[in-house]
Amino acid sequence: MNKIELKFNRVVKMIEKYPEMFTYGSGASEAAIREAEEQLNVTFPPMYRKFLETYGYLVMDEDALWGISPDNSEYDVVIRTNRFKEALTRLSLPPLPPPLFCIRKHVYDDEGLIFTLDTSEYTFD
Repeated sequence: MNKIELKFNRVVKMIEKYPEMFTYGSGASEAAIREAEEQLNVTFPPMYRKFLETYGYLVMDEDALWGISPDNSEYDVVIRTNRFKEALTRLSLPPLPPPLFCIRKHVYDDEGLIFTLDTSEYTFD
């Protein structure tokens, strides 16, 4: 078992141990994952791809890890990344660099922090 699988299995065990703490999808198909990659013009890292295949998206309390969510655009990585790019344009801020895509927003003291994944370099460890 490689390091990615070990890390992912820890997440799965935590979700199984505390199912009442999480809401998640039923997983995404390979075709849906490829379509999202094409729309974002990225190749998802292996760990994120495994997450998408298994859960699609994940919600814990008021936080969410965005993914592929056909039924709820609030958790859809393509829709949320595009909204963020549009907001940057409206505010006349520099664009989101091409290898980045948004995976989460965290609100802290009325200010939002956007978390992104950088696909410009892969490290498989």
